[in-house]
Amino acid sequence: MCLTCRYLEGEELTHGRKYHMTYHDQFASLFISELDVEDAGKVKCKAVNEHGEVFTAARISVEGRSRSS
Repeated sequence: MCLTCRYLEGEELTHGRKYHMTYHDQFASLFISELDVEDAGKVKCKAVNEHGEVFTAARISVEGRSRSS
């Protein structure tokens, strides 16, 4: 199974220290470490395997101050 996620503005999220993506038992999960207001926005994820592909989307809302403030 291959799972990719990107912001609708087009930036692909790289699986690593900040973003961790999983797909298990028909559930896609996106974990964001050290969440910041800059992480807010609509995200679309795609899971692909030999049987085809599925999509899901979510809007991330963050309240608070930016770390750079």
